[in-house]
Amino acid sequence: MGMTNAYDELMQDLKFIGKTTDNIMWATLGGYEIPLKNYLNTMKTINYNSGYGSAEFDEDAIVMFDDGSWLERAEYDGSEWWVHKEVPARPRRTRYIAEESKDVNLAYAEDDYYDDEDEYWLDKLEDHWTSVLNL
Repeated sequence: MGMTNAYDELMQDLKFIGKTTDNIMWATLGGYEIPLKNYLNTMKTINYNSGYGSAEFDEDAIVMFDDGSWLERAEYDGSEWWVHKEVPARPRRTRYIAEESKDVNLAYAEDDYYDDEDEYWLDKLEDHWTSVLNL
């Protein structure tokens, strides 16, 4: 890859994720929040080699959006790019791990706990099959 203009790269990535500069709440360079207009004007002046070699762009740069998602820099072997991140959705179900277990990957079906909606439908299903099977 050749030289990359930081502003052009950012605009291309914004378009790809369906956002505009109007969606940006704040942005950082060098560990400091930079006023948006100043940030964008500064980005226009930054040209860097985004290909292999050593990282040239601020690896701690962040662009925060109004929906809680953000862009952050990623780098591998000197190749650099923006990565769009989103807060993960909270799981609707909870599974408890046996307290005596040292392995956080171990969870037992008998230790499952369901939310109220799950309990309601499980009760309905049990009632249905109890009546069908005449238990």
